[in-house]
Amino acid sequence: MAFLAVATPTVFADQNVTADHGVAAGGDIRDTTITIGYSLEEVQAFVKAERQELKTTYQAQIKDLSQRLEVTQDAVIGFFAILKREHVPLEKMTETLAAIAQRHREMLDRLAVLDPDDPAIKALIREARTALAKGDYDRADLLLHRAEAAELEAARQAQAAANKRLLKSAVARAERGEISLTRLRYREAARHFKAASSLVPNLHPQEQGAYLRRSADALGEYGDQQGNNEALREAIAAYHEALGVLTQEHMPLDWAGTQNNLGNVLSRLGTREPGTSRLEAAVSAYRSALEERTRERVPLDWAATQTNLGNALRMLGEREPGTSRLEEAVAAFRSALEAYTRERVPLYWALTQNNLGIALSLLGERESGTSRLEEAVVAYRLALEERTRERVPLHWAMTQTNLADTLQALGEREPGTLRFEEAVGAYRLALEERTRERVPRDWAMTQNKLGTALSRLGERENSIEHLRQAEVAIQSVYSVYQEAGYRQYNEYFEKRLHALRQRIETLRSTTTPR
Repeated sequence: MAFLAVATPTVFADQNVTADHGVAAGGDIRDTTITIGYSLEEVQAFVKAERQELKTTYQAQIKDLSQRLEVTQDAVIGFFAILKREHVPLEKMTETLAAIAQRHREMLDRLAVLDPDDPAIKALIREARTALAKGDYDRADLLLHRAEAAELEAARQAQAAANKRLLKSAVARAERGEISLTRLRYREAARHFKAASSLVPNLHPQEQGAYLRRSADALGEYGDQQGNNEALREAIAAYHEALGVLTQEHMPLDWAGTQNNLGNVLSRLGTREPGTSRLEAAVSAYRSALEERTRERVPLDWAATQTNLGNALRMLGEREPGTSRLEEAVAAFRSALEAYTRERVPLYWALTQNNLGIALSLLGERESGTSRLEEAVVAYRLALEERTRERVPLHWAMTQTNLADTLQALGEREPGTLRFEEAVGAYRLALEERTRERVPRDWAMTQNKLGTALSRLGERENSIEHLRQAEVAIQSVYSVYQEAGYRQYNEYFEKRLHALRQRIETLRSTTTPR
């Protein structure tokens, strides 16, 4: 059985936007992992199973997961129902399961200490917690709705206790948002958090702003996961609304955290839109956050924002001529590594090493010589010491691919075949996890790159064998594209394959005895 250790996400808050070929860090770091103990394929089987089948055929596994996740067996069954209904992609199932479980446990903890004055409302909260523990989210939501309504009515009737009651009503409404978020109903969650903010009296701006920020977080998470740019634009507006309440003067760290999250959404939108305006705005937001998120005050949050800034600068550097943005990105990543130490947060240290490698590789492509590319290779190999195949297989494969890209770039500038041989080896390792069944797009990209590396190796060595291997690799990708009906790529693949076959024939004719 393959054991999967999944980094446990908390919420979208202070989580960074992931780059296309690197993973970015978030703030509020918790260097914690949950060992699910089952392969992606096994988790997929649980998701597909009916409720009764989970209680009978998979009873032992459900019992085991309930112990690992520290929730009831009914809750585990409910988690799989959520994953099934919301069509969570296979490669995201384990991390999403971990996120659902964590949110579930955190809700139970919060409800356990919630202490309403009214005995009837206290009973509703206790009953809601019982329903939640069993995974009955509908009933828990209904009971919290009743609690919210009861608190609101009491607040209206007792003017002297209005503020206290309204705050508790907001808590109940916000917990409804957490239930919606746990069920992956992001827009619904955003509405609940926005409503919770509106319930908070004006004398409590910190609570008001916190709920507005949670509303923006939910919209940002929805836009990120579903590829919905309109949701990201709504999140940007929501963050600006929150910043109108969470001011730098009165709540500097809350203000800085909101600036960081605003930067994350701007960065994600900037990767999807042409031009640089969104990325420029993201850089500005991150730099604002760093005015209060100092290394001395909150070192891990400072490092998270430095990493986020580095990613935004790197993306700007890719779109702009010159090297100044990329130099700034390298500096930001190296700053982050001062607090993101391997001993303290090994996976975030490795993630930042990976992102540093990407920026150095891009710099190396624009500069002469090989020093930057050599530095990138060192960064990737350091990342792989913690980004292991056993711990994070798809991230391991991503870094192997990044390493192979840089090795191939070095091979173009150096004599001999060593770098191309190393690149071929790294691509083949990556393909052990980037399979066609699991991540078809990544498989096709890496397989195509493998074909290029083998082709270059064959040309350097005058090796028919390596050229044939290149032909097989490129043909396999071409066949998949043809099956999918992507005819716009026909000319590209035909030209590549024709050139390879001509080269093979030329070599054969010059080496065949007469």
